[in-house]
Amino acid sequence: MRKRKNTKQRRRIILILKFLCMMVILMILKITFFSSSAISENPSSKDTASLNEKPETDSENEKGSTTLPIKGLSQEGIPTGCESVSTVAALQYFGVNITTDEFIESFLPCKRFYWKNDMLYGPDPQEYFAGDPYQSQSLGCYPAVILKALTKMKRAEYPGMEGLSFHNVSGTDLETLTAQYIDKRIPVILWVTIDMKESYPGMQYHLEDDSLYTWTAQEHCTVLCGYDETSYYLMDPLKGGEIVSRPKELVQKRYQEIGKYALVIIPSDSLS
Repeated sequence: MRKRKNTKQRRRIILILKFLCMMVILMILKITFFSSSAISENPSSKDTASLNEKPETDSENEKGSTTLPIKGLSQEGIPTGCESVSTVAALQYFGVNITTDEFIESFLPCKRFYWKNDMLYGPDPQEYFAGDPYQSQSLGCYPAVILKALTKMKRAEYPGMEGLSFHNVSGTDLETLTAQYIDKRIPVILWVTIDMKESYPGMQYHLEDDSLYTWTAQEHCTVLCGYDETSYYLMDPLKGGEIVSRPKELVQKRYQEIGKYALVIIPSDSLS
């Protein structure tokens, strides 16, 4: 009888010890869980700063730097259509849903070249696009032609055009353009040269009044969308729509030698 009693007591002691071990293990697990939760829910001051910190945008990455979030558009397949591509990029920036193809086919005034009395004739690029933007042998146009296309869009009541106005700001220096428009988040359609190379006298042909016209070779149209202390940022259709950085002095030089041509599309309520 005594032996049985001792056996029962040993079993009780073993059960009690097992129970106590389980309680200790549970307490350890509980402490570990709450400790890890506290760490994850209460980051250090350094972690808190990174969580609450506003991500940098293109317009805030450098002191004295401004870059507008314009969507890049490529002129691939439209070898001489840089003016139309840049204009469409500016229109899309303001929410006008139009493609470059539609802009060219429906609104851009174009005239082709032709031969007469063994002389080549063509349009004044101040009045019409000289040639066909889809042909590499064509030339281009200047702000007055783009202004005609935009005016035609508005008269046709194209969706999104009712709140916009258009201004030929040719002759304005670049510092004034950035202050009056880029700083107010308005991109500028800007005529420069291809890859900022030096321009030179190009193709010659006769206008309808028989006067001889000389095209300025290397003409190119981009969208001025930003600047910093040393550079201007241009959305370049020939670079696949990439925003490229160019030295201020070089851009100023090419802008001036091409004729200081520029145009802006702005919301009417932004005028002051």
